[in-house]
Amino acid sequence: MRIRSTLLAVVVAVGAVIGVVSCDKNSPPSPISPSPPPPSRIELVAPQEIAPGESVQLTVNAIHSDGSVRNVTGQAQWTSLTSEILQVSSTGIATGKKGGEVVVTALFSGRSASAPVLVLPKGTFRLAGFIRESGIGIADVTVALISGVGEGLTATSRIDGGYALYGVSGSTLIQAKKEGYVNSIQQLDVTAHRTFDFSMVVERARRDYSGYADDKRRHDVPASR
Repeated sequence: MRIRSTLLAVVVAVGAVIGVVSCDKNSPPSPISPSPPPPSRIELVAPQEIAPGESVQLTVNAIHSDGSVRNVTGQAQWTSLTSEILQVSSTGIATGKKGGEVVVTALFSGRSASAPVLVLPKGTFRLAGFIRESGIGIADVTVALISGVGEGLTATSRIDGGYALYGVSGSTLIQAKKEGYVNSIQQLDVTAHRTFDFSMVVERARRDYSGYADDKRRHDVPASR
């Protein structure tokens, strides 16, 4: 009797399992969620400044035409134009390397967004400007911070005379130097990002050759008799 009861219980249990499996097989598949429409634009959220050695998570939001916002940071492609200043990982983590400024760009679904980022030690600033002679930019001028916070920083002026130092603060002495020009040393108080232009003069006045050919021609013509 006990054997029959046990067999009956086993048969009932097996039948229940088969019934559950059959129900699962016959149940309709779950509907597949449609892919969201492409965004009308994307927005890159980044801090204005990052310190060397500091890592910050950047964010990309997809903005749709209906006003909805979706975080797509992990799906975006990231680019830093100057990776030796600021590196950006595939997940949007930005790490400062050395003083400077870069443009970070994120790409998603055919859209792009960019943001400028300064890499500076905490509590310091950018000092930038132009070096000119009589209003014309001078290239290859060495600009050096010779005293103050950031002492030892140097930069070389571009072809248009532009320069920039990153990591300056407080009372400082700045020198602009190039062979053939009189050194220019300026004392500046830097308490925020600021601009300062140097005006340089040559060491010796340039000779004026205008009219030289005419004078020589007159001297070469023999005097009439």
